[in-house]
Amino acid sequence: MILLHRITPFVLLLVAGAGFGIAMAFPDRVLLPLGCSLALAFLLLGRLADWQLRRGTFWNLVLAPWVFLASAEGIFLLLEYPLQRMVLAVMTALIFFFFAEQVFAYLHASATYQPYAIQYISLGMNVLTIFFMTAFAFGAWTFLQAPLALLAALVFAVAAYVVYQTLWVSKMEHRRALTYGLAGGCALTELFLALVFLPTGFYVHAAGLALVAYLFLGLTRAKFLGQLNRSLVSRYVTVSGILCAAVFATAQWR
Repeated sequence: MILLHRITPFVLLLVAGAGFGIAMAFPDRVLLPLGCSLALAFLLLGRLADWQLRRGTFWNLVLAPWVFLASAEGIFLLLEYPLQRMVLAVMTALIFFFFAEQVFAYLHASATYQPYAIQYISLGMNVLTIFFMTAFAFGAWTFLQAPLALLAALVFAVAAYVVYQTLWVSKMEHRRALTYGLAGGCALTELFLALVFLPTGFYVHAAGLALVAYLFLGLTRAKFLGQLNRSLVSRYVTVSGILCAAVFATAQWR
C-alpha cells in the first residue's frame, strides 16, 4: 500500500499534464480531457488521503489542490496562444505534484516531511487559485455574459475556502479559521463586483484581486502566528501596493 501512495504524486503529475496536453491536441473537444483529468485527480488525491471523509484533514489536503487544478483549467479555456497554454500547463502540473508530494510525506512518511512545507505551498498555491479563478470569472462575464450573481457566488465560495484552508494548515483552530474565511470571502467578492465595471482587461482585474488576497492572507497568518509588527505590515503593504500600481498603470484602459 505504501508503494501505491509513493507513486501517486507522479501519477497525479501525469494526469494533470495529460489533461492539458490532450486538450491542446484536440481543441474541439477540450472539455472532455480536462473534465476527465479533474475526476481522476480527485480520486487519486482521495486515495492518497485514505478517503477519511469525516476528517477536516482530508478535505483541506485534497480539495485545495483540486480547486487549484480546476481554476487553472478554467483560465486555460481563455488563453489564445499555444505557448501560453503550455506554460500554464507545466506550471500547474508541477505545483500540483509538489503539493501531492508533501501530502504523501505528511500522511505516510512523516520522517521525510519538511516542517511548514504544506503551509508555504498552500499560501502560494491559493493566491494563484484566486488569480486563475477570478480571471475565469471575469472572462466568463466579458465573453459569455454569464450571470453576475452566479459568478459572485463562485468567487465567494472559492475565496472563502482558500482563505480558510490557508489558515487551517497554519494550525489555526477551525472556528476561527472559518470566521476569517467567510470575512475574506465577502471582502474579495465585493472587490470582484467592483472591479467588474472597471474598463480594463480581466487579467488586470484578476491580478488586483490576487494581490489583495495575498495581502489579506499574509497579514492574517502573521497575526495568528504572533509575527505581526509594524515592519511586516509595512513590507506587505509596500510590496502589494507597488505591484498593484504597476499592474494598473501598465494596463490598457478602454
